[in-house]
Amino acid sequence: MYDLGAGTLDESVIRPSPGGFEVVASDGLPDVGGLDLDALVVRHARTVTAGAGAAWQRLDWPQTPGDQLARQGLWLAARAVK
Repeated sequence: MYDLGAGTLDESVIRPSPGGFEVVASDGLPDVGGLDLDALVVRHARTVTAGAGAAWQRLDWPQTPGDQLARQGLWLAARAVK
C-alpha cells in the first residue's frame, strides 16, 4: 500500500491477519512525491515541444491573466496525466 503525497512517498507491506491486517514493513522517501512527478510530466512536455520557446517563456514567467491561466492549466493537466 502506498501514499503518494505532494512531497513524500510512504509505503507499507501488509498481510491479512486474524484481527485485520498486519504491517510487515514500512518506509518512505521524503524527497519524492506527487509534485515531483508533476514536474517530470511538465519537463517531458517541454522536451517534446522544444520549438515552442516563446510559449514556454510565457508559461515560465506569466505576465498576463491569460498566461497565468495557461500556466495553471499546464500544471493541472500534468497532475491529471499522472
